[in-house]
Amino acid sequence: MEEDSTFLGLDNNRLCRWDLRTAGGKVTENPVVQYQEGKDYSRGTNFNCMATSGDGYVVVGAQDGTIRLYSSKTLTRAKTSIPGMGAPVTSVDVTYDGKWVLATTDQYLMVVKTTYTDDKGRAANGFANPMGTRGSMPRLLRLKPEDRMRTGNKPFIKGKFSWITESGLSERWIVVSVGSHSVIWNFNKVKSASSEVLSFGGLPTNMDYIITNKDEDVVDAAFQHRKYAPDADASIVVATQHSLFNLGN
Repeated sequence: MEEDSTFLGLDNNRLCRWDLRTAGGKVTENPVVQYQEGKDYSRGTNFNCMATSGDGYVVVGAQDGTIRLYSSKTLTRAKTSIPGMGAPVTSVDVTYDGKWVLATTDQYLMVVKTTYTDDKGRAANGFANPMGTRGSMPRLLRLKPEDRMRTGNKPFIKGKFSWITESGLSERWIVVSVGSHSVIWNFNKVKSASSEVLSFGGLPTNMDYIITNKDEDVVDAAFQHRKYAPDADASIVVATQHSLFNLGN
C-alpha cells in the first residue's frame, strides 16, 4: 500500500494499480473495484513476481527469466526489459533507491545495476528511461559445488536485500534460503565483482558467502529493520516450519 491508498496487483499476463477511493477521496462502497492503471497482455508475459522501490519504481520477474523495469508513472509499458538466461525468475527485490535489482532463480541469484550513462553522458536509470545495451554486466551469486551438494541441490527461495526505508542509507547484505540453509552475501563485495571468476555467458560470479544451517527446511528469511536492531550489522529473522530464529552478524 502507498500513502495515496493505491496498491499493485499481478497475475500471469496483467500488471495493474488499484485505487480504493472515489475521485472525491472517499472510500468506495462498491464491492467491485476496477483498476486505475495497468495493462492486460494478450499472452506471453508469464509474470511471476514483483517488487517496488522507495520512489515507486516497479520490477517484475517472469517465467522465461525476463526482468522488466517500470517507472512510477506508468505500468502500461516497461521502460527496460532485461533478458534472462532461461531460468524462471521466482522472486525479485529492489534497493530502496532503485539502483539495484535482485532476481532469484532455482540455481542462482542475479544482481542487476539499473543505473547507466546515456548517450549524452548523463546519469540515467533503467526504470525511468530505456537502458538498451548501455547497462552494466549482471552479477551472479551461486553456491560452491560442495555446498550445492550439502544443500541437497534444493532451489533458492526468496532472495532479499537488507531492509532499508530511508534515503541516504545503503543495503549491505543479501540473503536467500535454500533447503535448511540460509546463505548471506556481502552486497558491497558483490557490487565490486570483477571478471576474475566467470560463470554462464562470462558473467562475474560471486561465491564468497556465509552459510548457516537449521534442523528443518527454511520457509523464509528476512532482514530485520535497522530501527529494531540498532546494534546488529545484519540481523536476520529465519522461519522454519515450526520455529523462528534470529541470526545476527
